[in-house]
Amino acid sequence: MSTINPIAQSGFANATSYDTHRPSYPPDAVQPFLQHLEVENALHAHIVDLAAGTGKFTEILARREEDYEILAVEPHSGMREVLKKKGLKGVKVVEGTATEMPAVEEQWADAVVVAQITPTCFAIPVLPDLSTGFHKLRSTNFLTLQWVPTTEWERKMKDITWTFDDRSSRFRHNEWRTPFEEQTKESPLTIQTADPMFSL
Repeated sequence: MSTINPIAQSGFANATSYDTHRPSYPPDAVQPFLQHLEVENALHAHIVDLAAGTGKFTEILARREEDYEILAVEPHSGMREVLKKKGLKGVKVVEGTATEMPAVEEQWADAVVVAQITPTCFAIPVLPDLSTGFHKLRSTNFLTLQWVPTTEWERKMKDITWTFDDRSSRFRHNEWRTPFEEQTKESPLTIQTADPMFSL
């Protein structure tokens, strides 16, 4: 299995605290994506929640009336454990990454969902291997969703955060856009976004 970025490994070490304090996703942002992926009202659709974390987006999927069958793929062991303890209906939690999903059979999924993922997931060197995700799909649905901020407190925190530079790729640097702009027929990536998008 691929090595997790050390910053992410240590930064999410207290997965329980992350799960307690991290806001969830607004319904107004979620619904349009499910429609685009053609899984809205699709009973028992198979969904891969890639980089599921502690299950903030997984919970939304599991609560829906479609009764989805969900494989939550997450590389961080601490976050996987928090998600497993929730015992969400129709959800199986497995270890994996964007390039390694051995628990997911080829052409099993109706959609692959990526919610609030680190920008380095779409680094250029990874592009050739992202075909792993597409081989798991019955069609060509693939989604990246970013959380939308709504409070003045969040805007003030962003202003403070942006004054620091830890020399890591961040959403605000827009490097994540490059693989989409340089997409090829072999890796047919497209951008679906909420407006405005959350950024770090």
